[in-house]
Amino acid sequence: MRRRVMVVLLWSFASTASADVLPTQGRLIDLQAGDVACYAEIEVAGETQSLMADFPICEQHGLISKPVRFAWTKAQVLAADCEGDVDCGRSDTVNLIDRMMAVPAGPTCAEGEHTAFSCRVGAKQVAVCFVAAEAGDWLQYRFGRSGQAPELVWPEGPIPAAHAAEGRVETYSGGGSSWLRFRRGDHAYVVYTGIGRWGAHGEAVERAGVVVERRGDVIASLRCDDAPRSELGPDWFARVGVTAPDDHAFDVPTDSP
Repeated sequence: MRRRVMVVLLWSFASTASADVLPTQGRLIDLQAGDVACYAEIEVAGETQSLMADFPICEQHGLISKPVRFAWTKAQVLAADCEGDVDCGRSDTVNLIDRMMAVPAGPTCAEGEHTAFSCRVGAKQVAVCFVAAEAGDWLQYRFGRSGQAPELVWPEGPIPAAHAAEGRVETYSGGGSSWLRFRRGDHAYVVYTGIGRWGAHGEAVERAGVVVERRGDVIASLRCDDAPRSELGPDWFARVGVTAPDDHAFDVPTDSP
């Protein structure tokens, strides 16, 4: 009988085992379910390692043979000396892979991922991809030319949505907006959709695009050249757990194209 791994409350995205730094990327070779955990065979720096993972990771067969990134947590599993007896009452604390994703081959969302936001800006594509599943949730911003490796991916690894970005829905007279901000050092990347009375004669106008900020100042504003694909809204923010402090704001660019 397979026992579900019990994950403790302490999340660890940069955890260590003794003095060794745990790997966070490699090429997935195979997945096998064991008595106490899923075992991921991953090629790391030319060496194949058998790494313990949460059981739902074993369902991600579509990642086999692909370059992957992954994150860790501390968890309790059935003790090795129990020899598979789930009623022995003993457990071991181990480092466990709790989320895994394919390294993006392009700026758009791949099979098995969901699109939170996507549109074309000039010759390039901007997208926000996410997964909300038993194997762990994550959220990622991507930018680059279609069909080529992304110029920018952030966060680089599978970070839970609530830790990867901030955002919310704004409502105001005559319209509203939804925005999502990814912070990377001094810079931030904000995707947004909105509608307001921004026309020359006060008529309702829709806006969508991405804004680049540096230390809070706008340094670039790119408008979507096609109709955006977007799930950003109250239901989506509630589902993935993304929020923003009351004093963190975003103003939709209303200047003429």
